[in-house]
Amino acid sequence: KILYPAVVFAGPVTDEEKAAAEKQWTEDVWPAFEHILKRSGGPFLGGEQPNIADLAFIGYTGPLFNKCGDCVLCKTEGFKAYFEALKAKLGHYSEIMAPAEGFYK
Repeated sequence: KILYPAVVFAGPVTDEEKAAAEKQWTEDVWPAFEHILKRSGGPFLGGEQPNIADLAFIGYTGPLFNKCGDCVLCKTEGFKAYFEALKAKLGHYSEIMAPAEGFYK
């Protein structure tokens, strides 16, 4: 309810739908994500090295930070740190994602 309307993959959402998505992130999704990071020893879902789950998130997370930088996900400090660590670990992130980032700007 946050990214897809911003990139026009879905129609607009109401303020109530956006508020519900933000609440779900804050109360359910982020705490679960953070729990997995802690259990793995971090900084990635796979522990010290990214795994397939981390790679799955990068395709969603990059556009999210480009299009929705003021959303609740992007304002979550731990999530921002996770994303920055993942980008840094994937040495060619900027080169590989440049076409997609250009599309989403």
